[in-house]
Amino acid sequence: MQHNYKNPIYEFSIDSRECSIDLKINGLPCFSNYEPGGVAVDWPVNTNLLSSGKQFYSLSLMPYEDEDFINKKAIVKAKISVRDSLDLSKPRLLISEISIPDFSKEEDLRKELHIRGEFDASIPYNHEGWVNSVNIINEDKELLFEELKDFYDDLYTIFKTHNIDKYKSLTNVRFRELCGSFYLNDEEMKRREVLFIPKFKGAIGKVSIENYEMIFLAEGKLVALRIPNEPIGLKFISDDDTDNIIYEQAIFHRKKPGDSLSLIR
Repeated sequence: MQHNYKNPIYEFSIDSRECSIDLKINGLPCFSNYEPGGVAVDWPVNTNLLSSGKQFYSLSLMPYEDEDFINKKAIVKAKISVRDSLDLSKPRLLISEISIPDFSKEEDLRKELHIRGEFDASIPYNHEGWVNSVNIINEDKELLFEELKDFYDDLYTIFKTHNIDKYKSLTNVRFRELCGSFYLNDEEMKRREVLFIPKFKGAIGKVSIENYEMIFLAEGKLVALRIPNEPIGLKFISDDDTDNIIYEQAIFHRKKPGDSLSLIR
């Protein structure tokens, strides 16, 4: 869809109740909710858009962890729109509404539902991201997992020691592309740097690596860890009940053959 926005932000508006939901854009995780109840969000997806052109989405609806089928009471509405990030005087444009069945009227119970589609995006930036990265899906899985485990351990040490310089070194490429996706200037990027490392109120801990599974994304060019039925990313915990869980989204690529894995999202 054509627009006259200088700084377009593409958003998925999702209103869901009584089921788990998982949204991927161009093969990468974007938004998910596995907690019982309802959720309503306008979720920007620019970080998954590398350049203008056709973009692909996958919206998955699933039962909660303790249920076998999607609840008949489940209601999900979703649509795609675009707005200008900086010029609030310009109205939001609707791109499309996603057709989702009325589960209460279906005769058969569903174990899951996957809705796939596409939309056109026009954005003023081009990010390399994982376009030219090595396909790693056929590499030795044990060695890959060890690389990810080592990163998890390093990140845990960085968080405990609040080593912001080491964290900036690990996340530099990801940070620059994410900021570019939201049109942040140098001053705004500097302000964001201050918030780089999560600040825990209590003693920080991490979940045992045995709880994670390794998953491949973007047709095998990206790899990540996740705990089943939880958001993709590395989970850190605190013994302070008021602020006790932080997920660090960590999606890796291998830029060139022989390179170590590095963060890209």
